[in-house]
Amino acid sequence: MAMLQTWKAALTQVADIVGWESKNFRKESELIEEIVKDVMQKLNHMYPTEVKETLVGIDQNLAPIESLLRLRSKEVRIIGIWGMGGLGKTTIASALFAKLSSQFEASCFLANVMLEHEKKGLDYLRNKLLSEILEDVNPHISTSKVRSTFVMKRLRQKKVLIVLDDVDDSKKLEDLVAQHDCLGSGSRVIVTTRDKHVLSKGVDAIYEVKGLSLDQSVRLFSLNAFGKTYPERGFEMLSKQAVDHANGNPLALKVLGSVLHSRNEQQWDNALRKFKKVPNAEIQNVLRWSYDGLDYEQKNMFLDIACFFRGENKENVIRLLEFCGFYAYIGIKILLEKGLITFSDNGDVCMHELIQEMGWEIVHQESIKDPGRRSRLWDLKEIYDVLKNNRGTEAVEGIILDVSQIRVLLLSYETFSRMINMRFLKFYMGKSRKCNLHLPSGLESLPNKLMYLQWDGYPSKSLPSTFCPDNLVVLSMMESHVEKLWDGIKCLPSLKEMNLHACKNLTNLPDLSQAPNLETIDVSNCTSLLHVPLSIQYVKKLLLFNLESCKSLKSLPRNIHLTSLDMFILRRCSSLDEFSLTSENMTRLDLRETKIADFPETVWQHLNKLVYLNLESCNKLKSLTSKIHFKSLQRLNLRDCSILEEFSVTSESMEYLNLRGTSIRELPTSVWRNNKLYTLVLHSCKKLVSFPERPKLEDSSLVSFSERPNMHELWTLSSLADLSLKGSTIENLPASIKDLPSLKKLTLTECKKLQSLPSLPPSLEDLSLDESNIVCLPVSIKDLSHLRKLALINHKKLLTPQDLPPSLKAPLLRESKVDPHLVSMKGLSQLQMFPQVKWKMFHSLPELPPFLEEFSLSESNIKFLPESIKNLSHMRKLAFTKCTRLQYLPELPPNLEDLFVSGCDIESLPTSIRDLVHLRKITLIECKKLKALPELPQCLQSLCAADCRSLKIVQSTKNILIEDRYTFYWNCINLDQKSRNNIIADAPFEAAFTSLKERIPLGPLISICLPGTEIPDWFSHQSTNSSLDMEIPLEWFLDSMFLGFALCLVIGGFQQNSYEGYDPDINCYHFVKSASYSGPSDPFLGHCTTVMQVPRGFNSDHIFICYYPTFNASILQDFKDLSLYYDANNLKLRVIFKFKGPSQRLDIVKKCGVRPLLIANTERHHIESELQPE
Repeated sequence: MAMLQTWKAALTQVADIVGWESKNFRKESELIEEIVKDVMQKLNHMYPTEVKETLVGIDQNLAPIESLLRLRSKEVRIIGIWGMGGLGKTTIASALFAKLSSQFEASCFLANVMLEHEKKGLDYLRNKLLSEILEDVNPHISTSKVRSTFVMKRLRQKKVLIVLDDVDDSKKLEDLVAQHDCLGSGSRVIVTTRDKHVLSKGVDAIYEVKGLSLDQSVRLFSLNAFGKTYPERGFEMLSKQAVDHANGNPLALKVLGSVLHSRNEQQWDNALRKFKKVPNAEIQNVLRWSYDGLDYEQKNMFLDIACFFRGENKENVIRLLEFCGFYAYIGIKILLEKGLITFSDNGDVCMHELIQEMGWEIVHQESIKDPGRRSRLWDLKEIYDVLKNNRGTEAVEGIILDVSQIRVLLLSYETFSRMINMRFLKFYMGKSRKCNLHLPSGLESLPNKLMYLQWDGYPSKSLPSTFCPDNLVVLSMMESHVEKLWDGIKCLPSLKEMNLHACKNLTNLPDLSQAPNLETIDVSNCTSLLHVPLSIQYVKKLLLFNLESCKSLKSLPRNIHLTSLDMFILRRCSSLDEFSLTSENMTRLDLRETKIADFPETVWQHLNKLVYLNLESCNKLKSLTSKIHFKSLQRLNLRDCSILEEFSVTSESMEYLNLRGTSIRELPTSVWRNNKLYTLVLHSCKKLVSFPERPKLEDSSLVSFSERPNMHELWTLSSLADLSLKGSTIENLPASIKDLPSLKKLTLTECKKLQSLPSLPPSLEDLSLDESNIVCLPVSIKDLSHLRKLALINHKKLLTPQDLPPSLKAPLLRESKVDPHLVSMKGLSQLQMFPQVKWKMFHSLPELPPFLEEFSLSESNIKFLPESIKNLSHMRKLAFTKCTRLQYLPELPPNLEDLFVSGCDIESLPTSIRDLVHLRKITLIECKKLKALPELPQCLQSLCAADCRSLKIVQSTKNILIEDRYTFYWNCINLDQKSRNNIIADAPFEAAFTSLKERIPLGPLISICLPGTEIPDWFSHQSTNSSLDMEIPLEWFLDSMFLGFALCLVIGGFQQNSYEGYDPDINCYHFVKSASYSGPSDPFLGHCTTVMQVPRGFNSDHIFICYYPTFNASILQDFKDLSLYYDANNLKLRVIFKFKGPSQRLDIVKKCGVRPLLIANTERHHIESELQPE
């Protein structure tokens, strides 16, 4: 009965399905054909047209686009898929359509909209779209009816999926899908395009398609070249070249793979070299569609970028294109939208290599055989040929050449005579700063259409007299040999920039009266320049004038006014002795190291916008006075104006005033009235004797006085935060200093005449009295509740008071003589660092504060430490230096991290040291009575025992497997054999597991150092000299169980003064060696060089054992990339180790050994090697 009901329900459901009426078909075959057609259409929507395995990288694109589609939402959404040609936009859209169409009531995929529109028109596309969506075979809907009420009503009733593929115009998108509300709830539209601007209106989200990753690229290329997912043996490196050339573009990978399929290695090599010269036509045709959609000017901008400007800063590229007459701002935007260029994170213009090759090929096709008939020249060899043989023609519009990279070339007199249409010429010198172009006979002419002319190192004395620079926008001739540019007056209506930097022979600038648009002149380091022409007054748009280091320039034109000049640089014009040029818009004036003695009053009247004025080291300047009030001046530098006596410049905006090394006698009251001044420097003002009465300085943060004899009063400076009197001759501080409410730092270093201090402000945090002669600190110092730092370094006379402020954290007393009976640490509850001082008069320690973190004792007579030291739970570091009577260490603080003992007579360490779970470092130097080391804590990272010549017994640390462990026993020559065996036996474990915390440290980590002459047997590869090589499988470098190498060296003894240091370099060279590789030599993958620092001075041979990681991250990535091309089981790396001592000496390293380290399982203590010595 149940089955009967199921059948009835199924038949009822079938009866409700709309089918076909057989009476509407004259022949039964027609009915069958129609049914089959409908079924096939539905099946095509359900299953992809391509096998998924061949759609490499498809999943990484589908998921984010589906997220943008928001398929569960009932809203209508339009999503754009954008990217350069060949990235697979259509493939992605097809896969989405096949996957999702069954979720919609109707669907339509309009392929090749751009081409179909050109061939068949908009009505055809619209009718096709509506016929599929409305399921009407022939709707006959014209343009005028597309928005009819009937059609709109039907559309709004259906949830549809529409894909519009390769749309090149936003108008087409609008005509095909008018608005969101013309589609049914939940409908989705996917649009693919190469032009982002198409998606600027009415699109809800845009997905940018990126290129494939390297592993995806190798897979896709291999599927097309070999029919499998990895390269054939012998084709690995050739495959790498092809994949690198495609740079992640799926179309290029498919085409290159198909072209190279079933060809031999020689044919591959030949084809790949050809592709670099002659790009593949199929790839170029697809990429060129974006180029063909540009207008004439945009095409020229694109070709300029492809040939000249790729990799340049975008602002500079826009500027150069503008100079060449293009509308670069809108043009660059269009090139970005079409995916022809991109910008890097640091603002450089980037272009895919295939797109650049397309641009090159477009230019190449202008004249395949004759470069001299092409519009742009960028190839060094072709340019050399054109210039050498004088083959340039009127077709040439631009040349770019690094003139330091070609062979020496003697240009003919007529070199440029036929290149009449050249607008861009850039001959630049690279890093070598050398120009190999010479003009033995000079030049007949330069092209008059030149807009941009750069010729670094130009070899002649002047430009050709026939050159007419009417169109010139940029003239740059850095480091050239010109003595003058030209004779007479040239019309320069377009010139904006003139750069003659470091033209050492230039004596005069040309007449510039006909250069009304000139904005920048740079003649810095033109050391022979004698004059600036009077015609400079006609350059009304000049913004920057740079004359730095023009050492022969003695004067400027008098009373010249340049309206627009913003920055004027005359620094190091050491002969310049007068200045009268003005500009009401000048913001920066730099006259440092000139001979100017004074300024006319009229100069200041026109500099009311000046922000920065630098007169440092103007040693002839006697006074700087002005009745003018500078509203904008923020920084004034008069440092080392040694004879400057008068100073009366005022500015309500002044923030920085430097009068160091001047001879001023008093400061004007206006300085103290400036409420924005935050830095006032008066170091070495030896003649400064008085100040005005009680001025007010609201917002100062730093005032610095030096070498001032008297200081009777210090006024209320409410915001003064930093007061420096370093090196002054001041004898006392005014009592009013305590009233400075914001003072945080007071520096009285080297104040030799200052013997006492008044009460200090409670806000003080940092007090420096280094090398001063202060006898005592004020009693009130205990009340400075914010004082954190007290510096008394090299202080010889101070009597420290009983009580210091409890807030003190770090008193610095190095090399100071302090009365030990006056030291009380009891009240210093916040003290973190014990004073670093020589405690020779101490026989016992005062009570230590509970929060002490560091305790350092040097040259003390203390025999023992108090047992209570174990209770200092905050103690992190203990250091004892040259405490020759100290023979015993008690139980140490529980949280100790660093123990340093040098030059002490201790015989052992406390056995309880093994329980210090935080101890990371132990250093024992010249502890001549130390005989044995107890069991040490498992957390220890560094143990250094140096010159402990009585040390005999060391316990095994085999169970201590920690990260980054160093164990040194240098010059511990009496270690017994059992101890040496313990140390060496522990080496493989400690060396291997140094990497567990950081898989790839910066360099090799020394694990073991001890006296010895033999490499341990467990080093599977050994050599009796300073180098060794071995082979290991590539797969090891990709295996997380491979830790790297353990290395062992035997270093010969040498005296400490033999070398400045001892830094043997470990040079690791890695070569690929494949049994299937048939090339002429093993490909060179790379190398890694690092320094293994070794202590200075050995009395005998020492053994060094260290762990060397599996190379740095970039080399490991190279290996991983390489594994994509090779079968890792058949590829080995040849690893060469070379050890060199100081000054590259090899004889210091007597022997070496290497052992690869692998972890056999998850247990830390199991390590094994799978290699045996050959």
